[in-house]
Amino acid sequence: MDEATQVPGGLERRECLSLLAGTGYGRVVFTARALPVVAPVNYLLDEDVVVGAGADARLQRLADGDVVLFEAEGADSGTAWSVSVTGYAHPVTDAGEADRLISRTGSETPWVPGPAESLLRITTTQVDGRTFPITGAGPGRAPLPYPGPTPNA
Repeated sequence: MDEATQVPGGLERRECLSLLAGTGYGRVVFTARALPVVAPVNYLLDEDVVVGAGADARLQRLADGDVVLFEAEGADSGTAWSVSVTGYAHPVTDAGEADRLISRTGSETPWVPGPAESLLRITTTQVDGRTFPITGAGPGRAPLPYPGPTPNA
């Protein structure tokens, strides 16, 4: 990324993948009947992003090679991050690979309920991410107003 296209707080691919490796929940964005759909999922990083489709029939209907977007975020020490992966969906159909992937998840991040073979690999074709402060207003900006009635009013 050159200076002219650098996003404030932009992250390099390596940093994005490192952040993704540290959490297990995100969203898959795809189209169904020409409309956008967002499906919450759990996942792991295995060179690509592997998500558990669980009992979500919409995810199970994705065809091999469909374009999808995966997004996850997190925060710590006053800094938030967001990473998106644009790639191609590939249902995991090999039983040995599915067993290997399922065995990598611990009890802290179990797969969503559903058939074990309902795993979806998303290629990490394009990876984008950024960080941003979550405390204070940021340099040169006023705090955002509370979006509703003032608390404790």
